[in-house]
Amino acid sequence: MWLCIVERWNGVSMFLDNTHTDIQTVNVTTDSSRYGFGGYNKNTGNYFLGEWKDYLPSVDYKNCSMALLELYPIVLSANLWGSQWSRKRIIFHCDNLATVHIINRKRSKCPIIMKLIRKLTIDAALNNFDYTSIWLSSQKNALSDALSRGNLFFFQESAPTAAPHPERIPDLFIF
Repeated sequence: MWLCIVERWNGVSMFLDNTHTDIQTVNVTTDSSRYGFGGYNKNTGNYFLGEWKDYLPSVDYKNCSMALLELYPIVLSANLWGSQWSRKRIIFHCDNLATVHIINRKRSKCPIIMKLIRKLTIDAALNNFDYTSIWLSSQKNALSDALSRGNLFFFQESAPTAAPHPERIPDLFIF
């Protein structure tokens, strides 16, 4: 992990802000369902969505841990938009308590979850942000919920300023 960071780090690191920045303050939401996942960056209008069968082909996503499924779009959002969070202490909101605990402890016994935690840690180090997580009611996350269920029509109707097409998900997010 450190070799990956050293290869890309420019040697400069500014102090983090004194206060935590709620992920909703930077206008990013994420969500997962048994169908798929999604995330929306209201500041830029960018969003992503995908079906599990395309990104976790070797995982039984219909029966696997929701903690894994909820963590995936959080880590993906940090990879795509983490450069916008420099010097921030980000608070991720998640409707799965197990995922909240995993993010806050930065560890899990599950090897696949640990792979994602390492990706999140590397992105945080490279983009100079810190993170924590708190629980959020599912009802307060309608846009990302629509993306996670593949309901692009509802999403685009509810977010008319969103980009016309989703962002491409990097290949490194296919397990």
